[in-house]
Amino acid sequence: MITAALTFLFVGPLLREAGDLLAFGLSWLYSTLGFLGGAIFGLLYAPITITGMHHSFSAIETQLIAAAETTGGSFIFPIASMNNVAQGAAVLTVLFLTKNEKLKSLCTASGISALLGITEPAMFGVTLKLKYPFYAAIIGSAAGSAWIAGTKTLALAMGAAGLPGIISIAPQSWLNFAIGLGISMATSVVMTVVLMKKFGQKELEAPKKVKAIEAIQLLDAQPNVLYAPMSGSIRPVSACSDPMFASKAMGDGVVITPSEGTLVSPVNGKVMMVFPTKHAIGLQGENGEEILIHVGLDTVSLDGKPFDVLVKDGDTIRAGQPLMHVDLEAIREARLSTETPVVITNGKAFETLHEERVESRAEMLKLA
Repeated sequence: MITAALTFLFVGPLLREAGDLLAFGLSWLYSTLGFLGGAIFGLLYAPITITGMHHSFSAIETQLIAAAETTGGSFIFPIASMNNVAQGAAVLTVLFLTKNEKLKSLCTASGISALLGITEPAMFGVTLKLKYPFYAAIIGSAAGSAWIAGTKTLALAMGAAGLPGIISIAPQSWLNFAIGLGISMATSVVMTVVLMKKFGQKELEAPKKVKAIEAIQLLDAQPNVLYAPMSGSIRPVSACSDPMFASKAMGDGVVITPSEGTLVSPVNGKVMMVFPTKHAIGLQGENGEEILIHVGLDTVSLDGKPFDVLVKDGDTIRAGQPLMHVDLEAIREARLSTETPVVITNGKAFETLHEERVESRAEMLKLA
């Protein structure tokens, strides 16, 4: 009841006034600045749609169309159509660029919907999420809207603002409306390709698949063996680039420079601690050995972003079970080393079974 009262007394009137002022300002832009005003209106249409304030345009459109003998019709509907097809073109471009099957299925439905006049699924599901297609779409909308304003293309009726919108346009402007649609879509497509190729390539990649774990690797683990948690080159921990690990202050062991990003358990046992920043994990094996795995050097500074941890403190684990997925490329982009020390912190003696390279889940250390 309180919220309803506040809405009717304050929020509604204030936002209605804000909507009226916005509509007046855009009308002034269009009528005063010509094609430049159209470009600005087209650029702003999608951001206005996000706020929902585009609904305030309906009252103005109704008045413009009702007075078509003097106004010529509505300038808002054609620009809304430029925006909608630009969003649709951006989404369908992402459909052809991406390798992500889930994103593809979303693009198919929302892209067609936007071309036919409904842009919310396209914007909130794809373009805003990926950012760069949204920038491309509003640039495309601005280009098409500039043409619409420069050619004085107006609507005589309200309808579906998109490809079907041509039936609402004055017949003498059908060609100009179609050209505007083409400009808007083509610009959106080109800008989406350029921006996504340059800045958004990572978002277009297919999700990395985790290799299946063979059951025999989980069942046949020996209690006196530590299995390799990652594939990569292997050296004694004394060769680590970090002086603290190289000095063996944290314990003796090895350092792996991984070639792939899935970290698996080297032992049957339990998780003692997952560090809050996810970059390191402490384990205890069946023989009482305590193991620290530190993924990368100085990766605490990344605040957990490259790490997708699959276990929690106290979990029982088996050798070969995935513990976390690591985005190695993100670590490298941060100019940090991916060297991963694997040390036994409670002084258990061991024999190293590999000198240069080790494969994930292969026998790595043999406890004395």
